[in-house]
Amino acid sequence: MTLRGALASRHRRDRTVVIGNDINADIERLADLDEASRHRIELLMGHMSFGLHTLLAPGARYVTIVRDPVERVLSEYRFLRSNTRHPFHARVKEMSLAEYLESGFTGQAANGQTRLLCGSHVPGSPGIAGREPLGDEDVSRALANIDRYFVLAGTQERFEESLMLMARRLGWRSWPFFVVRNVTRAGERGETFSLQDHERVASANHLDIALYRAVNAGVERAIADAGPGFAASLERFVRLNGIYQRLHWRRVQYGRRLRRAAGRLVGDRSPPSS
Repeated sequence: MTLRGALASRHRRDRTVVIGNDINADIERLADLDEASRHRIELLMGHMSFGLHTLLAPGARYVTIVRDPVERVLSEYRFLRSNTRHPFHARVKEMSLAEYLESGFTGQAANGQTRLLCGSHVPGSPGIAGREPLGDEDVSRALANIDRYFVLAGTQERFEESLMLMARRLGWRSWPFFVVRNVTRAGERGETFSLQDHERVASANHLDIALYRAVNAGVERAIADAGPGFAASLERFVRLNGIYQRLHWRRVQYGRRLRRAAGRLVGDRSPPSS
């Protein structure tokens, strides 16, 4: 599922900056901008360590969606092994899962969400995650950052509820429609994982598991605080968003057909070769 689409539709494209696959390089380019350019940014999206708000205009706030830690690491491992365009693909494609967990070179295979949210970063480079060992105190730091600087920390497993809560807190007056993307199924490309694999990943991510449980509890409290009308609003939103997604993909499908038809038409009108 994507949070980016729901956010990007609310902000000007020329005031939006995306941190892409080359995370560190993109953050360094952001830091190199002059202050006036950085303060014009309305929306900064991507994977980054807590702290980049210091580069933006005063009052910048965060939103984030955390994910079940075990599923997150397994999904990332599949993604890096299959995505030939990713800078880490060449390094990860021949690694076993155990080797990937032990390598630590991405900083995300073990307690990566805690690392990002607690503000771990390379000295002098906010936003670029550090590599130092983490402890229980870093989970506390992450939760304190969420309480102070975040509009909302939601969970992917309760994505619709999280999105509704975020929209309410941001004062949006229309539904936060989104389109499901980037769905990787376990077993795609022959990737399957054993119970032992899941246990190994869980052991390496015990801090993230504690963080995830705390964030999920916060979502539950926020839903309860939203009152009895929230469930009815959520039901309506899910129904309308289903219609929105069907219309979106139908438009995409028809667009592809039109482009193919236009291509054939151009081809039919091409002059014969001599």
